[in-house]
Amino acid sequence: MEGTKRIKDREAVNQSTFDEVAEELMAKLKAFDDEFDFSDVDAREEGTDRSFCKEFSDMGDGEAKTTERRLCKCLYYTNTENKVKTKCDVCALRDKQSEGYHAKVIGNFKVIYYEFVPTNKGKGIGNVDLILADESFAYLTEVKPPKGNDETLLRMLLEIETYYRVTLKGKQYENVVKGKPLRKAILFFKDSPQYRAYNDPSCGVNTKELLKKFGITVFCAEFTGTEVLIRAIG
Repeated sequence: MEGTKRIKDREAVNQSTFDEVAEELMAKLKAFDDEFDFSDVDAREEGTDRSFCKEFSDMGDGEAKTTERRLCKCLYYTNTENKVKTKCDVCALRDKQSEGYHAKVIGNFKVIYYEFVPTNKGKGIGNVDLILADESFAYLTEVKPPKGNDETLLRMLLEIETYYRVTLKGKQYENVVKGKPLRKAILFFKDSPQYRAYNDPSCGVNTKELLKKFGITVFCAEFTGTEVLIRAIG
């Protein structure tokens, strides 16, 4: 992860030519592949209990703290079968379906996992936000919330690319995806900073080309009342 820190902190792709940036990314990621050795890192424990949700308590100011992880957790529990959902009735986020919390996912893509641990080795690597799936593929997905986060698309690209490479090394995804080929993806919400950057013709061309070059699926989520439509736009 440290090997990609400098390039991940870049704010824009267009400061250099596409070829220069692509070559730099490829070199950094190849070095990561060559240097990442599970025998040199400490083991980590699975810290997420996915058997049930304990609901989100009111934070004392009338608002539940709406973080990226909590959004993904709500999307998972609301849309996963055979989970105890009675806690949703007393959750402080129960009235926020129009923001994605407790919203039913519609479209061709389903939420099948959240906070996926790429490997039980490597403290500090972090977890993958969501795993989505359609009939053919499973998608490791880096998610940004609809508001309150202005992280660049380039950083999202590097994050999911790094997680994907660690996941392939760790082999822990096989039981989760149940035989489906694994792909990598990013997800942002309509009208978010990432959505505007992706659709801005003056600054998004090189980023779009990089996402295509690295084979990253781009998902856009759009709220429709108490539902959220997830579709692939790139």
